[in-house]
Amino acid sequence: MHDPPADGSATDDGSIGREVGGRRKASNEETCPLLSRLIFRTVQPTDIPRCHSIESSSYPPDEAASKSDFQYRQHHAASYFRCAFLIDEPGATFGDAGGYGHLLSVTGCIVGYICSTRCNSFTARSLKHHDPNGRYLAIHSVAVDEKYRNLGVGSAMLKDYWDAMERWNQGVVEGLKNKNKSGSAAMVGRGGSAAGKKSAVPMEKIVLMAKKDLLAFYVRNGFAVTKVSEIVHGKDEWFELERRFSVQPLGNQSKACYLIDAFVDPSEKEGRSGNPAGVVLLSGPPGAEDEEQKVKQLSAVSSVESLENIHDTNEQGTQIKITARGSEWMSSVAKELNQSETAFVWPLSTVVTQQHQHGQTLSNGNVFPRIHHKDENASPNSSSLIYAIRYYTRTGVEVDLCGHATLASASVLLNYAQNIKDQEQQDQDEVNSNRITFCAKNDVLYAELLPTNSTSTSAAGTSAANISAQSANTRIAMNFPWKNVSPVSPGKDGRDAILDILSRAFFGAGAATAINPVVASEESSSVIAAKFRQFFNPKDPHLAHHVLYIGITDGKEDLFLELTEEGFDLLRGINVNHSALCQWAGYSRGVIICCCCGLSSSDISGEKTSTTNEQTCVDFRSRFFGPKVGIDEDPVTGSAHCALGPYFGSKLNKTVVVGKQESERGGLVECTLQPEEGRVGIIGTAAMTMSGTLSVPL
Repeated sequence: MHDPPADGSATDDGSIGREVGGRRKASNEETCPLLSRLIFRTVQPTDIPRCHSIESSSYPPDEAASKSDFQYRQHHAASYFRCAFLIDEPGATFGDAGGYGHLLSVTGCIVGYICSTRCNSFTARSLKHHDPNGRYLAIHSVAVDEKYRNLGVGSAMLKDYWDAMERWNQGVVEGLKNKNKSGSAAMVGRGGSAAGKKSAVPMEKIVLMAKKDLLAFYVRNGFAVTKVSEIVHGKDEWFELERRFSVQPLGNQSKACYLIDAFVDPSEKEGRSGNPAGVVLLSGPPGAEDEEQKVKQLSAVSSVESLENIHDTNEQGTQIKITARGSEWMSSVAKELNQSETAFVWPLSTVVTQQHQHGQTLSNGNVFPRIHHKDENASPNSSSLIYAIRYYTRTGVEVDLCGHATLASASVLLNYAQNIKDQEQQDQDEVNSNRITFCAKNDVLYAELLPTNSTSTSAAGTSAANISAQSANTRIAMNFPWKNVSPVSPGKDGRDAILDILSRAFFGAGAATAINPVVASEESSSVIAAKFRQFFNPKDPHLAHHVLYIGITDGKEDLFLELTEEGFDLLRGINVNHSALCQWAGYSRGVIICCCCGLSSSDISGEKTSTTNEQTCVDFRSRFFGPKVGIDEDPVTGSAHCALGPYFGSKLNKTVVVGKQESERGGLVECTLQPEEGRVGIIGTAAMTMSGTLSVPL
């Protein structure tokens, strides 16, 4: 950042102006007639030398912006670059400060200016790049020529600037309301923007930084001090301030949304593998009852110590609270997008990674996660962006955790930050754009952007090259909670009941009855009957010799079935009766069916798939069914690998295992095990298939 948002030496402490007779007139005009000769307009290209001259004389060399910075802002953010023009003729007045044709014959000079750009986060990096759809308007400079300070010019400029931005914002919000009433929505292709260079997205607030001696000046001009800034600029300490627009866009603004394929197999063509997820980016908790509540939510998390209290628990402390209206809205949007899961994400704050980079244990028992693939060149004082995240299925049901939707969300947020970094070609500084922290309902999750050509090696020396294939996709390492698998007790309510629902789901009848398939299948009834006889022992139907283990994951979340590889293949190609899987009440979410690669009891001619070249480095195979949460068969389930990874890592004595989920689309998931910390690293590749805007009012 080349210049601060408003240095004390460049402003004054004059009074706020008021409207008089169609032109801008200050309340202390009688004592300062100069203010009656001020007109306000946007800065033109020919004004840049004069503005830069004021900048250079107002700020120290290490804080002043360059002329090229001014040219960039005037070109890309002209509407937000306004100046105060002092006319030479004392008696001249103008009713329209926005028109310029009548100024051609007027003589005078620019005596001050306000320069801003839009952004989505108040960081040093984001202030270098103008985002035309950014929700914040960040003031870089409020500068007054030295000869005209302490005369009320700075306050008059702020008054004009606020009025101009407020009018603009109100117009955009009203336009969006009319657009929502007509039911229209804009969708654009990969990486596009519906708004274009001229934004049609309203702003939430104006933000700026100031030194301590100027805080009173900005407070008198309507701004509120929020905190000591984390941005380091020059030698002095800075404070952040904000002023929120009276018309807020939260209920009706167009929200950025994406469709992302998560855990794709890089060896497959785009769109043919991975689990599609919706991602909706929000500016704050949906459905906040008032702006004060939203501000508290956004500023609640400022250090690693407060992370322990952000979950939706009954403990005292800062919590992420979502109103019933907000939950209903997210549920309805998830139904509209009709993906297996849709993630809703909004920013919280930042934490210093130096405090948690070694897997610090929080007081509530959670271990702040650590990723094996760290950037050793990152600054120890760099910060990780923190976002709240919530997950909803296509039926509108909220779930506590979803791996592929987390991967999709991380790819959107980290890719965006990385694109800015690449455009600016600068080193990492205050905020590490390669890392992000998610605060889910019951867990703290961590994600890191990995180089596309990086590889990880298992304990046996097998390289996961098929996951690390060079591509234009995004490779993300996440850190999830470890989940153990406990055995299900034998008997009619345990193992016997589970074998019965397995038989009904895949073979159309109970394990103890004759074969009578009741569901349609690509295979004939005789083939299914043959598979049944192979899978179950004909003499004792409850003795399924292909079922090696029946367990339940922590919290009785998922039913866990390990089969022989031959048994796993016997279940392929059958149209599953998913309702039958709901008939056992011992689990709350889904059914995991899995097997170890290369451990089948015998090869099945024509059906064996685990020895193909694309699976040479796969350690286990799996399928996931979630009928209790509205998912028949999930294409790829990242959260299931919180249990699959530890289970097969222990079985195979490996610290890194690779799984292939064999749904119709399929996908690859790499698991790095961290048993001492109770965490599982989940690594996968994501590919964006669509981006656009969502116009669904709250």
